Amino acid sequence: MTNCTSNIAHFPRCKSRQVQADFTGGDITSNGGELLLRPLDRKLQLSKALAKIINDPRDTARCLHKTETVVKQRLYVLVLGYEDLNDHQQLRYDLALQTATDSEHQLASQSTLCRFEKHANREQAVQMHEILIEQFLASFRKPPKKNLVPG
Repeated sequence: MTNCTSNIAHFPRCKSRQVQADFTGGDITSNGGELLLRPLDRKLQLSKALAKIINDPRDTARCLHKTETVVKQRLYVLVLGYEDLNDHQQLRYDLALQTATDSEHQLASQSTLCRFEKHANREQAVQMHEILIEQFLASFRKPPKKNLVPG
């Protein structure tokens, strides 16, 4: 079968400069914002605090993914607007997400994340919410007014 697609597209000259698009750049991401999450998370220590709460029953000697990396993966992807675990089937190969989570390999699969989340209990959920509330309150110079919702 003949391949009729070109790896390079040429455009009209612009101010005497040749303009071309090269589509041989390799793997790229449409989620560049994930790289901004890493320095923010390092400053806030949010994923580290959440990872300490989670009871991870896995045998660490046999695990490919550290607890904190799994928490970062799930947290960062939620921040990016991907709420379903199904999205992780593709996102686990995203090089920018791997970089943001300090991972050199593909990230956890949908099934790994699902098993991981099923181990959480109510007490851990309450502790995680407390951390998020503390982070929210710490973001204000002065304590917020009681009613934050306009209207």
